[in-house]
Amino acid sequence: MIDLFHTIRLKGNKAVHKPEYGDTDEAKALLHMAFRLSVWFMEVYGDWKFKAPAYQEPSKENLISKAELEEITQLYENKLAQMEEELQRVRSEQLYVNEGYKDRRRKRSLRSGSNLQLTEDETRILIDQQLMDAGWEADSKKLRFSKGTRPEKGKNLAIAEWPLKKVLIRLNLNLISRINLKPAFYL
Repeated sequence: MIDLFHTIRLKGNKAVHKPEYGDTDEAKALLHMAFRLSVWFMEVYGDWKFKAPAYQEPSKENLISKAELEEITQLYENKLAQMEEELQRVRSEQLYVNEGYKDRRRKRSLRSGSNLQLTEDETRILIDQQLMDAGWEADSKKLRFSKGTRPEKGKNLAIAEWPLKKVLIRLNLNLISRINLKPAFYL
């Protein structure tokens, strides 16, 4: 889970501070990742009976006027003030968190996190980020063997979809039978 938080944060920061950074496909994949992370968070820390809605990719929205924006902003600021008052009330009532509850939540977090199945695009985004953190130049969409990318002296390039040769594996069945093992499979 920490990798999802880390990747979303880093990519989001780049998108905010560098207008030319990123593309729509990556933004959609990151948005879907954030949705899945939110679902995990709700399942672990929210209502135990929570059922996530299906993910819906956002559609293009029309721009709003300055007056509409100010009205919406005022509504949200009022709601925020109410929520801050509620938060203060809850904090003042909360004396401590039961250790048993924390333990159950921790176990549920581990169980839920291990069941999370990432798509190939999400996995590539995470791996690319980890490679970049380690000092590699990584971009699974641009740095591909099929697009002509090859190793360059003095550069750490993470080249995606590098073709591999087939490897023939032979088992010495005589040796396996001498140590009293039964082969589980034959190649």
